[in-house]
Amino acid sequence: MPKLQSVDEITYLDTEGTRQTLADTEYQVITDELIGSVQPAYGKAWPATRIEPGSIRIDITTGYGLAPEVPQAIKAWMLLAIATWYAQREAVITGSVTELPRAFWQSLLDPYVVHYA
Repeated sequence: MPKLQSVDEITYLDTEGTRQTLADTEYQVITDELIGSVQPAYGKAWPATRIEPGSIRIDITTGYGLAPEVPQAIKAWMLLAIATWYAQREAVITGSVTELPRAFWQSLLDPYVVHYA
């Protein structure tokens, strides 16, 4: 999902169970890091919400935008992957049941992989 470009809307269920929209003046969006984040604006606090699944919803826009903004390592990975997939169209080599090995170029994406706990 990285890179976070913007937070389009934050809604939440208040303690009475009514869906509310949080004003964008109530929070700030951090977009200049690999993993973007949202935090209360200076001097503000998160509103009281119901504690249940789905009570908070955040609509976001992610991605790198225009082609010049995509990191060169990701572009290189794409070119190598597409060429490899074109040359080797099967996932399994005939007569073998082993998976294709992880190529050295797979590590090009390592700095951009986000592991969520």
